[in-house]
Amino acid sequence: MRVIVLLKDDATFKNLLPYLNESAEIIFVDENNHVTDKNFQPLPYQNIAECLFASKWDYILTQGNFIVKQLTNFGIDPARIIDVDFILNDDYVKKVFLAVALRNKISNFESVIVGDFAAAMGFNADEFLVKTANLASSLQDLKTSYLWLKAALTAPKSKIKYAVIGLSPHALRYDLSLTADKWESLSYYSIFKGQMNFPLTDDAMSALFDENFLNVYALSNVNYAAHANQYAGLNFADPLGEKQLNNHPLGQESVFGVRSDARRWDADKYFHAAQSNAEIFMDCLKLCRDNDVTPIVVKLPVHAFYKSLFPAELTAELDAMLYRAKKVTPFKLIDAFAWNLQNGEEFCRMDALNSIGAKRVTVHVNALIEKLHAKKIRVAFICQGGDLDKLSPVYEVMRKRDDTDVYLLAVPPYENYNLGQPFDANDERYIKAQGEILKNYGANANTKIIKTVTERGGVDLEPYLFDYVFYQKAA
Repeated sequence: MRVIVLLKDDATFKNLLPYLNESAEIIFVDENNHVTDKNFQPLPYQNIAECLFASKWDYILTQGNFIVKQLTNFGIDPARIIDVDFILNDDYVKKVFLAVALRNKISNFESVIVGDFAAAMGFNADEFLVKTANLASSLQDLKTSYLWLKAALTAPKSKIKYAVIGLSPHALRYDLSLTADKWESLSYYSIFKGQMNFPLTDDAMSALFDENFLNVYALSNVNYAAHANQYAGLNFADPLGEKQLNNHPLGQESVFGVRSDARRWDADKYFHAAQSNAEIFMDCLKLCRDNDVTPIVVKLPVHAFYKSLFPAELTAELDAMLYRAKKVTPFKLIDAFAWNLQNGEEFCRMDALNSIGAKRVTVHVNALIEKLHAKKIRVAFICQGGDLDKLSPVYEVMRKRDDTDVYLLAVPPYENYNLGQPFDANDERYIKAQGEILKNYGANANTKIIKTVTERGGVDLEPYLFDYVFYQKAA
């Protein structure tokens, strides 16, 4: 194997060198066009151009999409240009560390999250009602999500009950191998070898890279007990540190290029990914079913401006896939994409929430988990003024059932306010209605009273996931 390594300086090259196969013949070229071997001895080439066209070589190793693009424009086959950013930025180290810790600590968790960058940002895993490992990350397509899910659900001591599958609006079209970031998939080589298609064959990987790098996941699992203390402080809510780095509101620069970014998924090269991704999504659901795990699918929200630019046919395509999938293998769905969020304080990117926005989604997930855990029907009664009147017999029966949770929502009597004139939490009509409902029903067993109005306005009742709502029509 003959390799040209094109990096900015000696120090960067030295950082990469331990990961390369010792038998590989290496030509190193820095940004000043100094051409040497791996021992920094000069080679008979004047510059990178002469090296490329006057010598035989198998691959170019470099760092950064910009240089890859330059080399491609120079006429070099992109399949022979490997971006080793995943090594030099320690991406693979973090992922292997997470995979090893997950396998050995899996019994601590009841739920996992998978998905791309939007999923990594879109949930506050540390606020979940059950102990949760957030396995979502940037540059994670559905295939990678499936493999993380499989690793968690099939681990020998797994106690996972819920699998949260976060879907971006472009999830069906996203295939990492079709993007400029395809070499990032090699950061999973040691973890998912033999389970996913990589841009290099196993033979090429063995000829290029050192055995310790290729098998670091297996070796780390064998040696876990001796190094268990290193894993003690791993934050499974943000194991790769992405959420911490991106926990900020939208900046002015966030709108730059947003139009092309939203519409790029409509390109022809991503069209055929939809069919294979639909099958992978079904595999995720089947994996959950076979392991007695409840899948919770969350269509993640985007900023309203981004949503207005996103191709409507791609949204319809995803919805159609979810509709077909649900008829085969049932799952719980939270459609946060339908929300019309436009507060920049809730987003870190036009297509991804920060921790403030993620709290909204987390509330909905928690409400669903709470309901699933309780295994009870949720019934709501809307009380106008605090008197259930004709609904009282139904209420009395419902609140005595062991399989039912009853909620009362107080609103002022119909005759006390005009339609279209909202009232606030300090409105005497609402205070009176709330007081009456507390007086009449507050001490009753199996009855929860919800404040329908707060200082911020009307309460979002969607997270309560009521199965039935009863109310009296005004006479």
